[in-house]
Amino acid sequence: MITRFFSTAESDAPTDVNRKSAAYKYGGDPMAEWLHMLSMDSLQDDETGETDWDFWCARFGKRLLFSNDQGRVWVEKHPSEQSAINAFNVVSEAYGDWLDGDVRATLDTVLARIKSYTAHQLSGDADCASPDSPTSAGAHFLTNVRDNVVERVEGFDADDLEALRSEVGTVQDVVSEIADEAPNVYTYTLWCQFVDLAAYNEDPTELGADGSDMEQSARVCLYMIAERLAQALFTEIHEALREA
Repeated sequence: MITRFFSTAESDAPTDVNRKSAAYKYGGDPMAEWLHMLSMDSLQDDETGETDWDFWCARFGKRLLFSNDQGRVWVEKHPSEQSAINAFNVVSEAYGDWLDGDVRATLDTVLARIKSYTAHQLSGDADCASPDSPTSAGAHFLTNVRDNVVERVEGFDADDLEALRSEVGTVQDVVSEIADEAPNVYTYTLWCQFVDLAAYNEDPTELGADGSDMEQSARVCLYMIAERLAQALFTEIHEALREA
């Protein structure tokens, strides 16, 4: 419906738009203000870019809406929807190239730093006891979580990286998967991890464990430690990307 509405002429722009503010922020174009208002409700057909780059761009049918870091908002009208799509794709590809440059370089730096973290350092991020030694069961538990985070992020495409750059909560499902996989499948090693990291200080009832199954409760406690660590590492990556 949005596309059909905005395939009409420029003069069809709503007349109840605040023309006084449009004269400054929107260059006197009420259509730019109207589309900008609609974009706040995510009614655009597609979007790309960001003001930290050259500009943010959204497509509404055969119109492209732009905004930059100085607060200016403007509209480009194309002769057809396909023409607008083609122009939008050029912007999207240029933005992707920028992400692959600056953001990828920053990503390489932060991942290299995370790879260097020792089990003792990781225990601080996980808010658990420090392992008895660099080769203990608890140490392997923490470094495996670290390595899984790095491996997942190294496999992210440009869209995944941009989502992580914008909001760390977008990787919550990945955090949960990594935490699920962290406790060892063998009972003996599981309890070694549990004791080494003092996981008995955790409260498994927070995640529904009632203590009737001791091994399952131990797994839940270790899950909580792994989740905190993975979340902390993803947050570090997110913050580094935001500063790129």
